[in-house]
Amino acid sequence: GKAHNEYERLRREYGDDDPVVVAAKLKVDTARAKRDETKPLALHVKDAERQQKKADDMLLQLEEDTKRQQDILEAASKELVEVQAKKVFWQETKENTASKLLALRMQQAAATDGS
Repeated sequence: GKAHNEYERLRREYGDDDPVVVAAKLKVDTARAKRDETKPLALHVKDAERQQKKADDMLLQLEEDTKRQQDILEAASKELVEVQAKKVFWQETKENTASKLLALRMQQAAATDGS
């Protein structure tokens, strides 16, 4: 009846067919549950605070890592902007030099033609 159903449930839960093993595990679990019930509230609070601190520390670490990554990213993008600016500068310098050179050649050509 009811006791048998409970035993079947426990047997599945503990994954063991031996009634002695099931009884022993149940005894351990029952003792643990009683101990946890009688555990002073202060200990539960301390446990909760410890868990909270652990979570806070992990969050802080995550924030620091994120900040560090953002700093690296900002530095890299700043560098990229500088590199692009230099590239533009050199491109313009090159074009200016080429057009001055062209103007000089045309002047020389005109001078030689005129003579």
